[in-house]
Amino acid sequence: MEIDSDKGIGQGFVCYHGHGTVIYAQKIGRDFSVWQGVTIGRNPKEGSSVDTPVIGDNVSVYTNAIVAGNIRIGNNVKIGA
Repeated sequence: MEIDSDKGIGQGFVCYHGHGTVIYAQKIGRDFSVWQGVTIGRNPKEGSSVDTPVIGDNVSVYTNAIVAGNIRIGNNVKIGA
């Protein structure tokens, strides 16, 4: 996974049934898909310079899954609850 200094969400973002979905990440790569009830966000800890996820390319996060904290998700990953 190649992470550059840019922040945001890459091309190909799709949100299926976005009800109750919260996305707060440092960076999300290309072709990211997310389903309802997903939380992607913070796990604030004192002294941590980065407390939000970095997500690679071609990642899917399925219904009611939670990805929080200073974690790196690689390319071609599927995450379920």
